[in-house]
Amino acid sequence: MKKATKILIILLINILILAAFFIMIEGFFYLKEFPLNKKHFRIEDVEYKFRISGQQYKKPPILIYGCSFAYGARLNETEHLGYILSEQTKRPVYNFGIEARGLQHALFIMKNQKKIEPSPEYIIYVYIDDQIRRLYQTCMNIDPYYLLEYEQKDGKFVQKQDKLAPLRNTLLYKNIYSKFIYPQINQEKRFKLLKKYLEEMKNEISQKYPPPAPKFVFLIYLKSNKPNYPKNLEFTDDMINEIKQMGIDVIDLSVIFGKKLYEQDMLIKRHPSAKAWQIITPEIIKMEKM
Repeated sequence: MKKATKILIILLINILILAAFFIMIEGFFYLKEFPLNKKHFRIEDVEYKFRISGQQYKKPPILIYGCSFAYGARLNETEHLGYILSEQTKRPVYNFGIEARGLQHALFIMKNQKKIEPSPEYIIYVYIDDQIRRLYQTCMNIDPYYLLEYEQKDGKFVQKQDKLAPLRNTLLYKNIYSKFIYPQINQEKRFKLLKKYLEEMKNEISQKYPPPAPKFVFLIYLKSNKPNYPKNLEFTDDMINEIKQMGIDVIDLSVIFGKKLYEQDMLIKRHPSAKAWQIITPEIIKMEKM
C-alpha cells in the first residue's frame, strides 16, 4: 500500500511539473503581448481609423458602423463600402467600422462621438455572425482591449464596470469560457442580447438626431463565419420580423446573392473584396431609395 502511494505521489509530482512547464511556456508568449491587454476601449484609440468619404457632397450623409467588413479590411480608400456608397449616392459617408469589434463597440461610439452635422439620413450597421460571439468574449484570445460589455442597471443600459477584467483577460479563462461556457448560451438568449443592442442603438440615434430620425438599416452580410461552419445565431424569419418591428430595415444579402458572396473573387482572406462591394452597393441604394 505504501509503495502504491509513493508511486502515485511521484506520478502526481511529475504531472504537476509538466503542467507548470507548459504554463511557463504559455506565460512567456502571453507576457510578450501583455502590454497590449491593459486597455479599456476608448474612442480616442480608434478615431484615426475612421474613413470619411465624399465631404464635397451636400446631400445628408450616411453613417456606417460594424467590424472589419464595414471598415473595409485589406481594401484601399477607394474600394470599401463607404467610398463606393458615397460615389454612387453623391453623399458624404462616415465609416465608423472597426476591425475585430462588434455591436457593443458601435453603441459605444454612437454614445461618445460628436453629433454629425448635417444630420444623417441613413445609418447602416453591417452584421456578421461572429459578432454574437464577440458580445461574450474578445474577438481574439490575445486582444488589444478588455471585453467591452453593457448591462441593465437602474433602468438604463450602461457600460459594465468589470473589476475582474484582468482575470477574464487571461488565456486560461478565455479558453475555458470559449470551450465550456459560451456553447451553453442558448439561441434565445443570444438573440435577446442582439435585439437589446439594436434597440439601444436606435434609441441613441433618436436622441442624438432630431425628427425625422435617420433610417436605421441592419445589413446582414454573413450568417456564419464561413460556409458549413456552426453558426453563433441561427436567424429565423420570426427573428428577422422582430427586428423589423423595432422600426429597423433589414437587408439580408444571402437572400439577394445566395452563395455568390462566397466565390473566390468576392473575398480577400474571408473579407469582402472591392468587387463584392461593387455589386452589393447598388442593391442597398435601390432598396433604401438613397
